[in-house]
Amino acid sequence: YRWRAVCNLNMDSAANPAGLAIPFYTTMIEKAVKDSVKYTKELKEGYKYLGDIYTFKEDYAKSVYYYTKYLELDPENETVKTTLDSIKKIWKGN
Repeated sequence: YRWRAVCNLNMDSAANPAGLAIPFYTTMIEKAVKDSVKYTKELKEGYKYLGDIYTFKEDYAKSVYYYTKYLELDPENETVKTTLDSIKKIWKGN
């Protein structure tokens, strides 16, 4: 599922992504979460992508969810922390 996600991500438009990799990353996460220690790298990749794409689509509830899941695996990632804080400010403004 990860490789299908990566392929679909590469086929998607960078300027206006349609989210072609969403179903594959979602399925990958469902399977990888059963052994989160072994698949930490893959889970972080999936959570980051889903957080990014849902931010682009302005679905802030989903983006906050996925960035929060990412931070559960890597709480020291400053980039994701900053992004999550920014999204929360935008979301509360709506």
